[in-house]
Parts: sequence; C-alpha cells; structure tokens
Amino acid sequence: MSKLLRSQWLFGSRQYLGYGLIGMLLTMVIVCFLLILAVSDGQRANNRTIFESYRWNALQLQLQSYRFEQFLLNVQDDDFPLQGAAYDQYDIVMSRIDLLRNNQVGTLFRNYTDARTIRLLNIINGEFELVSLGIERLENNDATAIKRLLTRLERIAPQINEFVVLTHQDANKYANSKRQELKSWLSYIQLLGGIFLVCLILLLLISYRSIRNLKQVNDKCYALESKLQDVLEEKTDTLTMISQEVRAPLNAVLGVSGSLSKGPSAERSKDLGRRLEEYGTQLLGSIEMLQDLALIDVQQLELAPKSGSVRLNIESCLLNSGPQLNRKGLRSVFVVDPSIPETIVADFSRLREIVLALIQNAITFTPSGTVSVILRMSANEPNTVNLSDESSEHVTQMMQIAVRDTGTGLPLAIQKALRNNPLLASHSEKHAAKDMKLGLTLCHKLIYLMGGNLHFSSSSRNGTEFWVDVPIHIKHNTKALFNPLLKDKHVLLVDPDKHLSRTITILLMSYGMHVTHSETAGLLTDEDFDLVLLAQDLAVNNDGVDYLVELYNSGIPIVGDKRYIGERCLSLLSETQIRFPYTHNQTEQELIRLFTEMESNATSESLSKE
Repeated sequence: MSKLLRSQWLFGSRQYLGYGLIGMLLTMVIVCFLLILAVSDGQRANNRTIFESYRWNALQLQLQSYRFEQFLLNVQDDDFPLQGAAYDQYDIVMSRIDLLRNNQVGTLFRNYTDARTIRLLNIINGEFELVSLGIERLENNDATAIKRLLTRLERIAPQINEFVVLTHQDANKYANSKRQELKSWLSYIQLLGGIFLVCLILLLLISYRSIRNLKQVNDKCYALESKLQDVLEEKTDTLTMISQEVRAPLNAVLGVSGSLSKGPSAERSKDLGRRLEEYGTQLLGSIEMLQDLALIDVQQLELAPKSGSVRLNIESCLLNSGPQLNRKGLRSVFVVDPSIPETIVADFSRLREIVLALIQNAITFTPSGTVSVILRMSANEPNTVNLSDESSEHVTQMMQIAVRDTGTGLPLAIQKALRNNPLLASHSEKHAAKDMKLGLTLCHKLIYLMGGNLHFSSSSRNGTEFWVDVPIHIKHNTKALFNPLLKDKHVLLVDPDKHLSRTITILLMSYGMHVTHSETAGLLTDEDFDLVLLAQDLAVNNDGVDYLVELYNSGIPIVGDKRYIGERCLSLLSETQIRFPYTHNQTEQELIRLFTEMESNATSESLSKE
C-alpha cells in the first residue's frame, strides 16, 4: 500500500515538474519575442527621435543665426534704446548651440561624430561668444557696433552651413550602422526563438496526458480555494461584528470607571454603579450571543427547553433595556396575552435572546416615539417538535412575538437579508447580511433553528413591526387567574398614540380591568372610573384638564410617569407612579399596591368616623 502511494506521489510530482517546465519554456519564448518587438520598435523609435532632434537643432541654429542677422539689418536709429531686444535674439541663437552640446543630443553628438564636426561647433560657439561684446555696445546705444556684428556673422555663416551638412551626414551614418547592428541581433534572437519553439512542441506532445490530469487537480484546488475564501470572508464579517458589538459597552464601562475614579457624590456614585452594571450586562449578553452564533454556524447549538413562567422570563428583557429606552425618551409596553398560559415549556434563554435582539433593533432605529412588545398565541401550525421530553400532558402550539416601533424603518439591505432563511442561505446572501447587528443576526438564525417563522413590515413613515412565530409546549388545563383587587376595575387611559394605547389597553385587560381610551381626556360624564392612567398629556386640552381636576377632587387616583407629563397635569398625579416601560408583572404590582393603599385608607377613614 505504501509503495502504491509513493508511486502515485512520484507520478504526481512528475506531472507538476512537466507542467512547470512547459510553463518555463513558454514564458521564455513569449518573453523572447516580446523583447524582439520591444527592442526593435523601441530602439528604432528612440534613434529616430534623437536623430530628428539632432538635425532639427542644427537647422534651427542655421535659421536663428539668419534671423539674428536680419534683426541687425533692420535696426534703425529710432529703435534705440533696444531695451534687451538684441540680447533676446542672441540668447535664442545660443540656446540652439547649448542644445547641441548638452543633454541626450549632445551626448550622441560627441560620441558618434568626427573631430571636424565637433571643432566646427566649438568654433561657432566661440565666435558667438565674441559677438556678445558687440551686443553689449549695441544695447548701450552704439549704432556703430551693428556693422562689426554683421561682418562677424558673415564670417560665421559658412561655418554654420558646413556644420549643418556634416550633421546630416553623421546622423545618416549612425542610423545605418545601428540598423545593421539590430538586424544581426534580430537574426540571432529569431534563431533562439525557433529552438525554443521546437523544444516546446516536443514537450507538449510528451506531456499532453499529464496536463489533462493536472487540469482536473487544478479545478479541485480552485473549488477548495473558493471555499477557503468564503470562510475567510465569513471570518472577517464575524470579527467586524464582534468589534462593533463589544466596543460600545467596553467604552461605556471605561467611561463610567473613569467617572468613579474622580470621587463623585454618593448619589452620583449610585447612578454610575447602576450604569456600570447595565453596561456589564450588555457586554456579557454580547459574549453569550457570539457563543451561540458560533455554535449555530458549526451546527452544535442544542435547545434546552424547561418549564417556567413566560411573563417572568421574557419581561426581564424589557426591564434590562429600560435605561436605554428612558435615555432616548422611548415609551415602551410589554404585554402577555391572557390566552398564553402562565406556565409553558420552552427554551427561555433563546426566547430572551430573540426578544432582546428585536428590542435593541427597535432602539437603534427609533430616535423618538414608542416601542411595544406583545406575546400572543399564533394561528399558524408548528412545523416541527423540538422537545425530546415531550409528554402527553403537553401540546405544541405556536406563540407569536410582536415587536413594533415608530422609528425610521430598516435599511433595504437588512430587509433583504431577513427575507432569506439564514440556515439555507448561500455565501453571497450571508455576506450581504453583514450589515445586520449581532443581536438581529442571532435572532434571525435562532428563529429558524427553533422551527419558527419571521415576518416583518418596515417603512420610514410607520416604523417597523416584527411578527415572530416560535413553537412552545403548554398544558391543556393551565389558565390565567385575575387578581380580585384589579378585576372589573374601570380605567380611563389618556394617551395620544393610538397604537401604544391599544397595547396598554390589552395590558390592563389582561388584569380583568375595563378600559376607556381618550386622547384628550375630554368630558366623559356617563362614565364612572376607578383609576386614571395618564400615559402622556400632549393632546390634553383645557376641557380635559378641567375633567381631570374634577376626577382628582372626587378622589379618583391619577397615575402616570412624571417624565412624560407636563406642568399642567403634574400636580394631579398621585405619589404612586407607573413608570415606563410598562411590563406585565411590574405594572400589576404597582396597581395592586395602589388599590391596596386606597382600601386601607378607606377602612381607616370609616373606623375613625365610627
């Protein structure tokens, strides 16, 4: 077996060696012919450019010397002073001489011309240097210098003409010599290229079968490389998500720690301690979400259902998010529909992660307004049964988690990602979902992992509403019981937000209470109320204020959250406050405490009268 593996390895190594040799020869041939073309065309173009510049400058020297002579002939007495005109003409001539003596043209001139041409250029240069003396006198208004200058230019003219002729001859000789040299080199290179081509053809004929096998291996390698690239991109997206989620609570913890180190007051220290605990809880929650997300990706996350109270387990999510909601001024309500039994069997840890993610998403995209969370039974049938310890005492049904906000709506990229099943999504779809935050990403995957469904509606005008259906297990004989202190109590709910008021109405009705809603607290003479819940007084008019004062004077308690009540109605509030967020158990306890105190006070008053 080992010999067989070794022979296969050697066969594969020969394939790679043959392919490498073919590639090397092919590369050498291609480079060889490219060099032929590049050297040939480039050298010819370079020589042509240099020679044309060489000849052109020589002709320009001849032309400018003639123009200088004509300038001197046309100078009249009225032209004085010349104000540098003579120097300008002289400088033009000298610039042509400098071009012939310096730079690339000058180098070519010195290397490939005979001594006679160089001597002529030096003589011409020297003669024009002497002309500068006459130019100086001419600029000093000495008209007699013109004749001497013309005489000297006439002596220089034959030398310039001879220089131009010699220049053309030297340039032609140089071009012809280089052309012959290139032809000889090209012939050698072509011979070398032919040898390479012959070797390449022979090697291709011998290695055809190896190349075909190598192509198959290469295709497999490409597929593996593509998968590896997908994994790297997913890793990058995950690291980016971790950085985004962990940075904010860490910065907050560092900020609070810095404030504590400055020795604030006792009340301030208490507030900073609460914030430190809040940010620490957020950080711990992010770490737990990252762990669950990693387990889902490797298909190792196991659900752990257990029996418990849905109200106590789920409303903690809203309570934990309460400080964030209050800092942004978002009024929030958590409602558990009475149709849901008090005790159910479910994976409460995953349910809390789903609800918390939806609440955090609402906080992110809601600059101001309201957030509501409603748990109710769904009409949809469960897809699968996820409990291994299911017994005949339990029946599987779908529970719906509805989370609504009045924010700006979800970005289109997130909406598109949420419409796909994350457990069946392709790599491109997963990469497109990178804009989703950690909580929403985990929530999306958990819903489908638990056998649930996700639906949503989002717009910039109406905000976003999620409907999440997840399977739960309940007993047939479990029923919610009303507290006798709250049952059949009549409540006047004052709130301008219609949707939030409906949610609060559902919350109060879950206690067995009767609710009458009014946006303005207008006069309701036919109603007898036991309590006024003033959730917000923005729409309360003068008649509404008068009616609330009347109720207050008649002994009807008016409760609310002072943070959302204006000065007109602030004095009407009782000492007992019902603060946002409204949760099922917390609000119920506050109402029970309020009615208990009312009954105690009424009993005390009756005893005192007796």
